[in-house]
Amino acid sequence: MAMQKLRQKMVAFLWFAAALFILFIFLQWGLHFTSTRMLTMREKGYIAKIGNTMVKDDYYRKIVNNIARDTMLTPEEVEAIAFDNLVTEVIVDNEVREKGLMPSDETIIELIKKYPPQELRNDSSFLREDGTFDYDRYWELLSDPRARPYFENYERLLRYNITRQRLFAEVTGYVRPTMQELWERYRERKTRMKIRGVRFVPQFDIDDTTIYQYYEAHKEEFKILAKPRFECVMIPRNTEEGETKVGLVYSRLDKGEHWVSVVRDYGLTVDTIAGDTIAGIPLTYALKTYNEGHILAISSDDTVYYLRIIYNPYMKSEPEYEYLTVEQARNSITTTIYRQRLAAYLDSIKPYFAKYRNKSKLSPWFTVVDTIWGITDRSFYYQVLGIDSGAVGKVVLDSCGYLVKVIDKKEPTIDEFQSDTTFVHDYIIQYQQDFYNAWVENLKHHTKIEDYRFYVR
Repeated sequence: MAMQKLRQKMVAFLWFAAALFILFIFLQWGLHFTSTRMLTMREKGYIAKIGNTMVKDDYYRKIVNNIARDTMLTPEEVEAIAFDNLVTEVIVDNEVREKGLMPSDETIIELIKKYPPQELRNDSSFLREDGTFDYDRYWELLSDPRARPYFENYERLLRYNITRQRLFAEVTGYVRPTMQELWERYRERKTRMKIRGVRFVPQFDIDDTTIYQYYEAHKEEFKILAKPRFECVMIPRNTEEGETKVGLVYSRLDKGEHWVSVVRDYGLTVDTIAGDTIAGIPLTYALKTYNEGHILAISSDDTVYYLRIIYNPYMKSEPEYEYLTVEQARNSITTTIYRQRLAAYLDSIKPYFAKYRNKSKLSPWFTVVDTIWGITDRSFYYQVLGIDSGAVGKVVLDSCGYLVKVIDKKEPTIDEFQSDTTFVHDYIIQYQQDFYNAWVENLKHHTKIEDYRFYVR
Protein backbone atom coordinates (compact mmCIF):
# COMPACT_ATOMS: atom_id res chain seq x y z
CA MET A 1 0.00 0.00 0.00
CA ALA A 2 2.83 2.35 0.94
CA MET A 3 4.72 1.48 -2.26
CA GLN A 4 1.63 2.20 -4.35
CA LYS A 5 1.26 5.64 -2.77
CA LEU A 6 4.95 6.27 -3.35
CA ARG A 7 4.60 5.30 -7.02
CA GLN A 8 1.62 7.66 -7.39
CA LYS A 9 3.58 10.51 -5.83
CA MET A 10 6.57 9.68 -8.00
CA VAL A 11 4.45 9.81 -11.17
CA ALA A 12 3.05 13.20 -10.14
CA PHE A 13 6.58 14.47 -9.41
CA LEU A 14 7.87 13.25 -12.78
CA TRP A 15 5.02 14.99 -14.60
CA PHE A 16 5.76 18.17 -12.63
CA ALA A 17 9.47 17.94 -13.49
CA ALA A 18 8.66 17.35 -17.15
CA ALA A 19 6.36 20.36 -17.18
CA LEU A 20 9.08 22.51 -15.57
CA PHE A 21 11.61 21.35 -18.19
CA ILE A 22 9.28 22.14 -21.08
CA LEU A 23 8.47 25.52 -19.53
CA PHE A 24 12.19 26.24 -19.17
CA ILE A 25 12.80 25.38 -22.85
CA PHE A 26 10.01 27.70 -23.98
CA LEU A 27 11.29 30.43 -21.67
CA GLN A 28 14.79 30.20 -23.15
CA TRP A 29 13.41 30.23 -26.70
CA GLY A 30 11.25 33.22 -25.82
CA LEU A 31 14.19 35.13 -24.37
CA HIS A 32 16.26 34.38 -27.47
CA PHE A 33 13.39 35.41 -29.74
CA THR A 34 12.82 38.58 -27.76
CA SER A 35 16.51 39.52 -27.79
CA THR A 36 16.59 38.99 -31.53
CA ARG A 37 13.48 41.10 -32.04
CA MET A 38 14.94 43.89 -29.91
CA LEU A 39 17.75 44.45 -32.38
CA THR A 40 17.21 47.54 -34.50
CA MET A 41 17.21 47.17 -38.27
CA ARG A 42 20.52 49.07 -38.34
CA GLU A 43 22.04 46.56 -35.93
CA LYS A 44 20.88 43.80 -38.24
CA GLY A 45 22.88 45.44 -41.02
CA TYR A 46 20.10 47.26 -42.89
CA ILE A 47 20.16 50.95 -43.76
CA ALA A 48 16.67 51.27 -45.25
CA LYS A 49 13.60 49.57 -46.61
CA ILE A 50 12.62 51.07 -49.95
CA GLY A 51 9.28 49.77 -51.16
CA ASN A 52 9.63 46.05 -50.50
CA THR A 53 13.43 46.06 -50.87
CA MET A 54 15.66 45.76 -47.80
CA VAL A 55 18.96 47.55 -48.40
CA LYS A 56 22.17 46.52 -46.66
CA ASP A 57 24.34 49.11 -44.93
CA ASP A 58 27.48 48.06 -46.85
CA TYR A 59 25.82 48.95 -50.18
CA TYR A 60 25.00 52.40 -48.83
CA ARG A 61 28.58 52.80 -47.56
CA LYS A 62 29.95 52.10 -51.04
CA ILE A 63 27.85 54.95 -52.44
CA VAL A 64 29.02 57.26 -49.65
CA ASN A 65 32.67 56.40 -50.31
CA ASN A 66 32.32 56.87 -54.07
CA ILE A 67 30.89 60.37 -53.58
CA ALA A 68 33.35 61.32 -50.82
CA ARG A 69 36.34 60.51 -53.04
CA ASP A 70 35.50 63.20 -55.59
CA THR A 71 34.00 66.05 -53.58
CA MET A 72 34.77 68.81 -51.11
CA LEU A 73 31.36 68.48 -49.45
CA THR A 74 31.02 67.92 -45.71
CA PRO A 75 30.43 64.34 -44.48
CA GLU A 76 26.84 65.30 -43.62
CA GLU A 77 26.21 66.61 -47.13
CA VAL A 78 27.80 63.51 -48.65
CA GLU A 79 25.57 61.20 -46.60
CA ALA A 80 22.45 63.16 -47.54
CA ILE A 81 23.28 62.96 -51.26
CA ALA A 82 24.27 59.29 -50.97
CA PHE A 83 21.01 58.28 -49.31
CA ASP A 84 18.92 60.15 -51.87
CA ASN A 85 20.93 58.49 -54.67
CA LEU A 86 20.39 55.13 -52.99
CA VAL A 87 16.61 55.67 -52.89
CA THR A 88 16.61 56.68 -56.56
CA GLU A 89 18.70 53.70 -57.68
CA VAL A 90 16.61 51.12 -55.81
CA ILE A 91 13.32 52.56 -57.06
CA VAL A 92 14.57 52.75 -60.65
CA ASP A 93 15.97 49.20 -60.45
CA ASN A 94 12.58 47.97 -59.25
CA GLU A 95 10.87 49.74 -62.17
CA VAL A 96 13.32 48.18 -64.61
CA ARG A 97 12.54 44.69 -63.30
CA GLU A 98 8.77 45.26 -63.20
CA LYS A 99 8.76 46.52 -66.79
CA GLY A 100 10.98 43.65 -67.99
CA LEU A 101 13.72 45.93 -69.32
CA MET A 102 16.73 43.88 -68.22
CA PRO A 103 18.94 42.82 -71.16
CA SER A 104 19.56 39.09 -71.62
CA ASP A 105 22.96 37.51 -71.01
CA GLU A 106 23.22 36.81 -74.74
CA THR A 107 22.70 40.50 -75.54
CA ILE A 108 25.42 41.53 -73.08
CA ILE A 109 27.87 38.95 -74.45
CA GLU A 110 27.35 40.18 -78.01
CA LEU A 111 27.80 43.79 -76.94
CA ILE A 112 31.03 43.00 -75.12
CA LYS A 113 32.34 41.17 -78.19
CA LYS A 114 31.40 43.93 -80.65
CA TYR A 115 32.00 47.04 -78.55
CA PRO A 116 35.24 47.04 -76.55
CA PRO A 117 35.50 49.42 -73.57
CA GLN A 118 36.49 52.94 -74.57
CA GLU A 119 39.79 52.81 -72.67
CA LEU A 120 40.87 49.82 -74.76
CA ARG A 121 39.84 51.58 -77.97
CA ASN A 122 42.10 54.46 -76.92
CA ASP A 123 44.98 52.14 -76.00
CA SER A 124 47.65 52.24 -78.72
CA SER A 125 48.66 48.65 -77.96
CA PHE A 126 45.28 47.53 -79.34
CA LEU A 127 45.71 49.36 -82.64
CA ARG A 128 47.01 47.82 -85.84
CA GLU A 129 49.55 49.59 -88.04
CA ASP A 130 46.77 51.03 -90.16
CA GLY A 131 45.16 52.58 -87.05
CA THR A 132 42.19 50.19 -86.85
CA PHE A 133 41.26 48.36 -83.68
CA ASP A 134 42.83 44.89 -83.31
CA TYR A 135 39.84 42.67 -82.49
CA ASP A 136 41.97 39.50 -82.55
CA ARG A 137 44.01 40.78 -79.63
CA TYR A 138 40.87 41.98 -77.90
CA TRP A 139 39.27 38.53 -78.17
CA GLU A 140 42.44 36.98 -76.73
CA LEU A 141 42.08 39.30 -73.76
CA LEU A 142 38.44 38.25 -73.38
CA SER A 143 39.51 34.63 -72.98
CA ASP A 144 42.22 35.45 -70.42
CA PRO A 145 41.02 34.45 -66.89
CA ARG A 146 43.10 37.25 -65.38
CA ALA A 147 40.94 39.83 -67.18
CA ARG A 148 37.68 38.45 -65.81
CA PRO A 149 37.25 41.04 -62.98
CA TYR A 150 37.79 43.84 -65.51
CA PHE A 151 35.10 42.53 -67.86
CA GLU A 152 32.72 41.81 -64.99
CA ASN A 153 32.89 45.53 -64.17
CA TYR A 154 32.34 46.33 -67.84
CA GLU A 155 29.32 44.01 -67.88
CA ARG A 156 27.82 45.81 -64.87
CA LEU A 157 28.35 49.15 -66.57
CA LEU A 158 26.68 47.93 -69.78
CA ARG A 159 23.69 46.51 -67.91
CA TYR A 160 23.29 49.76 -65.97
CA ASN A 161 23.48 51.97 -69.07
CA ILE A 162 21.16 49.79 -71.14
CA THR A 163 18.47 49.55 -68.47
CA ARG A 164 18.56 53.31 -67.88
CA GLN A 165 18.35 54.05 -71.59
CA ARG A 166 15.45 51.63 -72.04
CA LEU A 167 13.55 53.06 -69.06
CA PHE A 168 14.15 56.64 -70.23
CA ALA A 169 12.89 55.73 -73.71
CA GLU A 170 9.77 54.02 -72.34
CA VAL A 171 8.88 56.89 -69.99
CA THR A 172 9.59 59.75 -72.42
CA GLY A 173 8.91 58.09 -75.78
CA TYR A 174 5.82 60.19 -76.51
CA VAL A 175 6.80 63.28 -74.52
CA ARG A 176 7.34 66.35 -76.72
CA PRO A 177 6.87 70.10 -76.28
CA THR A 178 4.34 71.71 -78.63
CA MET A 179 5.60 73.67 -81.63
CA GLN A 180 4.20 76.83 -80.02
CA GLU A 181 6.24 76.21 -76.87
CA LEU A 182 9.37 75.49 -78.92
CA TRP A 183 8.90 78.73 -80.87
CA GLU A 184 8.36 80.78 -77.69
CA ARG A 185 11.50 79.39 -76.06
CA TYR A 186 13.46 79.96 -79.28
CA ARG A 187 12.22 83.54 -79.52
CA GLU A 188 13.18 84.19 -75.88
CA ARG A 189 16.69 82.84 -76.35
CA LYS A 190 17.43 84.34 -79.76
CA THR A 191 15.88 87.81 -79.60
CA ARG A 192 18.72 90.36 -79.67
CA MET A 193 18.35 93.73 -77.94
CA LYS A 194 20.24 96.98 -77.60
CA ILE A 195 19.21 99.33 -74.80
CA ARG A 196 19.96 102.51 -72.94
CA GLY A 197 19.49 102.25 -69.20
CA VAL A 198 19.70 104.35 -66.07
CA ARG A 199 20.07 102.76 -62.65
CA PHE A 200 18.14 104.11 -59.65
CA VAL A 201 18.64 103.20 -56.01
CA PRO A 202 16.08 105.30 -54.10
CA GLN A 203 15.80 104.87 -50.34
CA PHE A 204 12.38 104.47 -48.77
CA ASP A 205 11.54 104.68 -45.08
CA ILE A 206 9.93 101.34 -44.25
CA ASP A 207 9.26 101.51 -40.51
CA ASP A 208 7.94 98.85 -38.13
CA THR A 209 4.39 100.22 -38.31
CA THR A 210 4.36 99.80 -42.10
CA ILE A 211 5.70 96.26 -41.79
CA TYR A 212 3.10 95.29 -39.15
CA GLN A 213 0.27 96.81 -41.19
CA TYR A 214 1.37 94.87 -44.28
CA TYR A 215 1.65 91.68 -42.22
CA GLU A 216 -1.88 92.00 -40.83
CA ALA A 217 -3.35 92.85 -44.24
CA HIS A 218 -1.63 89.93 -45.99
CA LYS A 219 -1.34 87.38 -43.19
CA GLU A 220 -2.52 84.49 -45.37
CA GLU A 221 0.59 84.98 -47.52
CA PHE A 222 2.63 83.86 -44.52
CA LYS A 223 0.66 80.70 -43.83
CA ILE A 224 2.93 77.66 -44.10
CA LEU A 225 2.74 73.97 -43.36
CA ALA A 226 3.67 73.31 -39.76
CA LYS A 227 7.28 72.14 -39.48
CA PRO A 228 8.44 69.08 -37.55
CA ARG A 229 9.40 69.87 -33.96
CA PHE A 230 11.87 68.13 -31.70
CA GLU A 231 13.18 68.21 -28.18
CA CYS A 232 16.90 68.37 -28.82
CA VAL A 233 20.04 67.91 -26.71
CA MET A 234 23.50 68.54 -28.13
CA ILE A 235 26.57 66.78 -26.77
CA PRO A 236 30.01 67.94 -27.99
CA ARG A 237 32.17 64.91 -28.75
CA ASN A 238 35.54 66.62 -29.26
CA THR A 239 36.78 65.57 -25.81
CA GLU A 240 37.17 62.18 -24.16
CA GLU A 241 34.55 63.13 -21.58
CA GLY A 242 32.11 64.17 -24.31
CA GLU A 243 32.66 60.96 -26.28
CA THR A 244 32.03 58.91 -23.14
CA LYS A 245 28.84 60.83 -22.39
CA VAL A 246 27.61 60.27 -25.95
CA GLY A 247 27.99 56.51 -25.49
CA LEU A 248 26.34 56.43 -22.08
CA VAL A 249 23.35 58.48 -23.21
CA TYR A 250 22.90 56.34 -26.31
CA SER A 251 23.13 53.12 -24.29
CA ARG A 252 20.49 54.19 -21.78
CA LEU A 253 18.09 55.52 -24.42
CA ASP A 254 18.60 52.36 -26.48
CA LYS A 255 17.63 50.23 -23.47
CA GLY A 256 14.33 52.09 -23.25
CA GLU A 257 15.02 54.38 -20.30
CA HIS A 258 12.80 57.45 -20.13
CA TRP A 259 14.01 60.49 -22.08
CA VAL A 260 13.40 62.89 -19.18
CA SER A 261 15.36 60.72 -16.74
CA VAL A 262 18.41 60.39 -19.01
CA VAL A 263 18.43 64.11 -19.80
CA ARG A 264 18.15 65.00 -16.09
CA ASP A 265 20.84 62.56 -14.93
CA TYR A 266 23.46 63.98 -17.30
CA GLY A 267 22.46 67.62 -16.83
CA LEU A 268 21.67 68.08 -20.52
CA THR A 269 20.00 71.23 -21.81
CA VAL A 270 16.84 70.59 -23.84
CA ASP A 271 15.93 72.98 -26.66
CA THR A 272 12.82 72.84 -28.81
CA ILE A 273 13.72 73.18 -32.49
CA ALA A 274 11.69 73.08 -35.69
CA GLY A 275 12.56 72.00 -39.21
CA ASP A 276 13.36 68.86 -41.17
CA THR A 277 17.12 69.46 -41.43
CA ILE A 278 19.51 69.11 -38.51
CA ALA A 279 23.25 69.84 -38.80
CA GLY A 280 22.89 69.91 -42.56
CA ILE A 281 21.30 66.44 -42.64
CA PRO A 282 17.78 66.18 -44.16
CA LEU A 283 15.44 64.14 -41.96
CA THR A 284 12.58 63.86 -44.44
CA TYR A 285 12.89 60.10 -44.93
CA ALA A 286 13.34 59.46 -41.20
CA LEU A 287 10.25 61.54 -40.43
CA LYS A 288 8.28 59.39 -42.88
CA THR A 289 9.47 56.34 -40.92
CA TYR A 290 9.18 57.26 -37.23
CA ASN A 291 6.29 58.84 -35.37
CA GLU A 292 6.09 61.23 -32.44
CA GLY A 293 7.89 59.99 -29.33
CA HIS A 294 10.67 58.21 -31.22
CA ILE A 295 14.25 59.25 -30.58
CA LEU A 296 16.87 59.85 -33.28
CA ALA A 297 20.63 60.34 -33.00
CA ILE A 298 22.34 62.60 -35.54
CA SER A 299 26.15 62.76 -35.64
CA SER A 300 28.24 65.55 -37.11
CA ASP A 301 32.02 65.91 -36.93
CA ASP A 302 32.12 67.35 -33.40
CA THR A 303 28.56 67.08 -32.03
CA VAL A 304 25.88 64.45 -31.49
CA TYR A 305 22.25 65.58 -31.52
CA TYR A 306 19.64 63.47 -29.74
CA LEU A 307 16.18 64.34 -31.01
CA ARG A 308 12.85 63.32 -29.55
CA ILE A 309 10.09 63.86 -32.12
CA ILE A 310 7.27 65.87 -30.57
CA TYR A 311 5.40 66.87 -33.73
CA ASN A 312 5.64 65.06 -37.06
CA PRO A 313 3.53 66.44 -39.94
CA TYR A 314 4.65 63.62 -42.24
CA MET A 315 2.61 61.16 -40.18
CA LYS A 316 -0.55 63.27 -40.10
CA SER A 317 -3.52 62.42 -42.28
CA GLU A 318 -4.56 66.10 -42.36
CA PRO A 319 -1.91 68.81 -42.77
CA GLU A 320 -1.58 71.41 -40.05
CA TYR A 321 -0.63 75.02 -40.70
CA GLU A 322 1.06 77.82 -38.86
CA TYR A 323 1.96 81.44 -39.56
CA LEU A 324 5.38 82.94 -39.83
CA THR A 325 5.93 85.57 -37.16
CA VAL A 326 6.40 89.19 -38.19
CA GLU A 327 10.12 88.89 -37.50
CA GLN A 328 10.40 85.76 -39.62
CA ALA A 329 8.57 87.53 -42.45
CA ARG A 330 10.32 90.90 -42.02
CA ASN A 331 12.87 90.54 -44.84
CA SER A 332 10.24 89.29 -47.29
CA ILE A 333 7.84 92.10 -46.36
CA THR A 334 10.55 94.75 -46.60
CA THR A 335 11.57 93.54 -50.07
CA THR A 336 7.97 93.44 -51.28
CA ILE A 337 7.20 96.98 -50.05
CA TYR A 338 10.47 98.26 -51.49
CA ARG A 339 9.65 96.78 -54.91
CA GLN A 340 6.14 98.26 -54.83
CA ARG A 341 7.42 101.74 -53.99
CA LEU A 342 10.26 101.43 -56.47
CA ALA A 343 7.82 100.51 -59.28
CA ALA A 344 5.65 103.54 -58.45
CA TYR A 345 8.72 105.79 -58.31
CA LEU A 346 9.99 104.59 -61.70
CA ASP A 347 6.53 105.08 -63.23
CA SER A 348 6.46 108.64 -61.88
CA ILE A 349 9.77 109.63 -63.48
CA LYS A 350 9.43 107.59 -66.68
CA PRO A 351 8.00 110.55 -68.65
CA TYR A 352 11.22 112.44 -67.92
CA PHE A 353 13.56 109.71 -69.19
CA ALA A 354 15.18 112.12 -71.68
CA LYS A 355 16.32 114.19 -68.69
CA TYR A 356 18.52 111.27 -67.61
CA ARG A 357 19.92 110.62 -71.07
CA ASN A 358 23.35 111.95 -70.16
CA LYS A 359 23.46 109.42 -67.30
CA SER A 360 22.43 106.47 -69.45
CA LYS A 361 24.76 104.11 -71.22
CA LEU A 362 24.29 102.17 -74.41
CA SER A 363 24.57 98.42 -74.25
CA PRO A 364 25.98 96.12 -76.92
CA TRP A 365 23.65 93.68 -78.62
CA PHE A 366 22.65 91.00 -76.11
CA THR A 367 20.14 88.21 -75.51
CA VAL A 368 18.59 86.91 -72.31
CA VAL A 369 21.41 84.40 -71.92
CA ASP A 370 24.14 87.08 -72.00
CA THR A 371 25.34 89.35 -69.20
CA ILE A 372 25.74 93.12 -69.49
CA TRP A 373 26.79 95.80 -67.01
CA GLY A 374 27.62 93.05 -64.50
CA ILE A 375 23.93 92.30 -63.88
CA THR A 376 23.51 88.64 -62.96
CA ASP A 377 19.83 88.73 -61.98
CA ARG A 378 18.15 86.96 -64.91
CA SER A 379 14.90 88.76 -64.08
CA PHE A 380 16.46 91.93 -65.52
CA TYR A 381 16.83 90.37 -68.98
CA TYR A 382 13.34 88.88 -69.09
CA GLN A 383 11.78 92.17 -67.98
CA VAL A 384 13.72 93.99 -70.72
CA LEU A 385 12.51 91.39 -73.23
CA GLY A 386 8.94 92.50 -72.49
CA ILE A 387 9.58 96.13 -73.51
CA ASP A 388 8.70 97.02 -77.10
CA SER A 389 11.31 98.37 -79.48
CA GLY A 390 11.59 102.17 -79.11
CA ALA A 391 9.65 102.22 -75.83
CA VAL A 392 10.79 103.16 -72.33
CA GLY A 393 9.99 100.70 -69.56
CA LYS A 394 10.87 99.98 -65.96
CA VAL A 395 12.84 97.07 -64.54
CA VAL A 396 12.28 96.37 -60.84
CA LEU A 397 14.80 94.29 -58.87
CA ASP A 398 15.08 93.60 -55.15
CA SER A 399 17.54 96.39 -54.33
CA CYS A 400 17.50 98.75 -57.32
CA GLY A 401 15.61 99.62 -60.48
CA TYR A 402 16.26 100.71 -64.05
CA LEU A 403 14.58 102.88 -66.60
CA VAL A 404 15.31 101.24 -69.92
CA LYS A 405 14.77 102.40 -73.49
CA VAL A 406 14.95 99.63 -76.06
CA ILE A 407 16.94 101.19 -78.90
CA ASP A 408 16.50 98.21 -81.16
CA LYS A 409 15.19 94.67 -80.97
CA LYS A 410 15.71 91.92 -83.53
CA GLU A 411 13.50 88.87 -83.18
CA PRO A 412 14.28 85.60 -84.99
CA THR A 413 12.22 84.58 -87.99
CA ILE A 414 10.21 81.40 -88.40
CA ASP A 415 12.63 80.32 -91.13
CA GLU A 416 15.57 80.68 -88.72
CA PHE A 417 13.66 78.67 -86.14
CA GLN A 418 12.83 75.87 -88.57
CA SER A 419 16.44 75.61 -89.75
CA ASP A 420 17.99 75.61 -86.26
CA THR A 421 17.76 71.86 -85.72
CA THR A 422 20.42 71.93 -82.99
CA PHE A 423 18.33 74.16 -80.72
CA VAL A 424 15.19 72.09 -81.33
CA HIS A 425 17.02 68.81 -80.66
CA ASP A 426 18.71 70.09 -77.47
CA TYR A 427 15.50 71.61 -76.14
CA ILE A 428 13.51 68.40 -76.72
CA ILE A 429 16.20 66.34 -74.95
CA GLN A 430 16.17 68.73 -71.99
CA TYR A 431 12.36 68.74 -71.96
CA GLN A 432 12.32 64.93 -71.85
CA GLN A 433 15.02 64.87 -69.17
CA ASP A 434 12.99 67.25 -67.00
CA PHE A 435 9.90 65.07 -67.50
CA TYR A 436 11.86 61.92 -66.59
CA ASN A 437 13.34 63.55 -63.48
CA ALA A 438 9.87 64.66 -62.36
CA TRP A 439 8.58 61.12 -62.98
CA VAL A 440 11.32 59.65 -60.79
CA GLU A 441 10.64 62.20 -58.04
CA ASN A 442 6.96 61.29 -58.17
CA LEU A 443 7.86 57.61 -57.76
CA LYS A 444 10.00 58.48 -54.74
CA HIS A 445 7.16 60.51 -53.25
CA HIS A 446 4.69 57.61 -53.54
CA THR A 447 7.10 54.86 -52.43
CA LYS A 448 7.13 53.89 -48.76
CA ILE A 449 10.67 54.48 -47.56
CA GLU A 450 11.90 53.49 -44.10
CA ASP A 451 15.13 55.21 -43.07
CA TYR A 452 17.03 53.32 -40.36
CA ARG A 453 20.12 55.59 -40.20
CA PHE A 454 19.28 57.63 -37.11
CA TYR A 455 16.93 55.47 -35.06
CA VAL A 456 17.64 54.97 -31.35
CA ARG A 457 14.26 53.75 -30.12
